[in-house]
Order: sequence, then structure tokens, then C-alpha cells
Amino acid sequence: MMNKKLFDVLYKISGAGAVLSILGMIAAVFVQVFARFLLDSSPGWTEEMARIFFIYAVAFGAGPAVRNNDYVRLELIERYLSEKGKRSLQSVILLVSGLFFLALVYYAWQFVLIGLPEKSPSLETSMGLVFISIFMAFLFILLFTVERLLKPNRPT
Repeated sequence: MMNKKLFDVLYKISGAGAVLSILGMIAAVFVQVFARFLLDSSPGWTEEMARIFFIYAVAFGAGPAVRNNDYVRLELIERYLSEKGKRSLQSVILLVSGLFFLALVYYAWQFVLIGLPEKSPSLETSMGLVFISIFMAFLFILLFTVERLLKPNRPT
């Protein structure tokens, strides 16, 4: 079984990444608003930077949401199941989700490789740096799905 400390570290990294991304987004928007109202023109890169930070905030936050069981779910079926039935259903859902995200991790990495030679319009950095956020999101979701699947007595 995988080490709980490893998942705790991944959880902290994800949380810190989400917070830093949100702060970066706020800073970029602040620069844009400041420049728009107090300077002659606003820098063109601020809008793209804010968008990239938003994408990273979502990417960092996706995995911890799985770990905390924070995703929305329909309780219609669970309402009619016993506790054992709920755990079995949850195991099937986690297993299917894990397999799905395993495939997405592979294809997201291919997407990153495609984006490496491309340049972003205003920042002129590799789009691979932007596309890797998708890979990260799927990887964190996969890892925290595996953790929940392996965790005995997990909450439903």
C-alpha cells in the first residue's frame, strides 16, 4: 500500500500550488486594473497571465477535491443501499474513475509534448508550460483516487 505521508505531502503541495496560483491571478488582475486606470495603457500580458494562473489553480485543486470527497454526487442510488452496498458502489466508481484518469494522464502528456514548440501569444513562452497543468490535474486526480480506493473504511 502507498505511504500516507506521500499523499499528505502531495496534498500540501496541491494546496500550496492552488493558493499561489490564486495569488498570482489576483496580482495579474491587480496590475491590469491599476494600469488601466492610472497609466496610459495596460500591459497585454496580464490577461493571459491571469488566465494561466486560473487554470493552474483548478489543476492544483482537482486532486485534493477527490481526497476530501468534495465532488458533487447524486445520492439517489446511495439512498437505497446498505453501508456495504455504498462502499461497493464507491469502490466501483473509484476503480472506473482511476482507469479513466490513467488514460487521460497518458494523453495529457502527449498534449504537453505537442504544445512544447508552440508559443503563447503575449507571454511568448512555451504552451507546454500551460498544457502541463492539464497533465497535473489528471495526475493529482488519479493519485488521490488511488489513495481513496486503497483506504480502508473510506467515507462514502
